Amino acid sequence: MDVVGVVVVLVVVDVVGVVVDVVGVVGVVGVVVVGVVVLVVGVVVGVVVVLVVVLVGGVVVPVTGTVEAA
Repeated sequence: MDVVGVVVVLVVVDVVGVVVDVVGVVGVVGVVVVGVVVLVVGVVVGVVVVLVVVLVGGVVVPVTGTVEAA
């Protein structure tokens, strides 16, 4: 193998390495993004559930109290 061949192989290996690195970083970022989205969705759902429970409680308690008073 001559010098040009060696250089070509090194450049190809280097490019492949960079591509793998980029894909790896994108993969990590993807996982982080998915994690954050899941976390945010979980928090939002939690808040909504709490609000619904409070709202339902707020309606049920006065109605129950009124029925008992009547």
